[in-house]
Amino acid sequence: MPQFILKISEPTFTPLKKADAGCFILSAALPKDFVASFIAKASAQKCLTLLEGEGALLLCKELNADGVVIKVNDDSPYKKQLKPAREALTNGKVLGVICPPSRHAAMIVSEIEPEFVGFSWHDGDTNLAELIKWYNDLFLIQSAIEISGNIPEVETDFIIMPAKDFGC
Repeated sequence: MPQFILKISEPTFTPLKKADAGCFILSAALPKDFVASFIAKASAQKCLTLLEGEGALLLCKELNADGVVIKVNDDSPYKKQLKPAREALTNGKVLGVICPPSRHAAMIVSEIEPEFVGFSWHDGDTNLAELIKWYNDLFLIQSAIEISGNIPEVETDFIIMPAKDFGC
């Protein structure tokens, strides 16, 4: 059964019990005081806090978050987009990557050795279910799907979803 990673996009959310979600992703664009407070509360509950978006890596270091999630795109080589983060995240910090839904992207991104590789899921997307199965059969790096809406029946390690869709 996959674990849930909840995305926090509004500065009103407070961490849940660990049984509900063991990891949260916060936008680096949220107010800094909210992010700092959230990281402290989540840490006290033994939950991970990852940051995403512009400035996430610097904010991760400053506020001692557990890591970052980077969405790569086809605008420049994947390794070029990820290498600075992989080199900067030391001492057990987490690098999660959301990549385009292709075998090629998954292979290239996996060479950077993130802690998980994720794909964006859209309802009715049968090709992605096949891609995730292929990925899980070939790679030891954990897989994730990023969803909004219904939870699909696919074998993945993590489901990344908005906290509001989780019932929060």
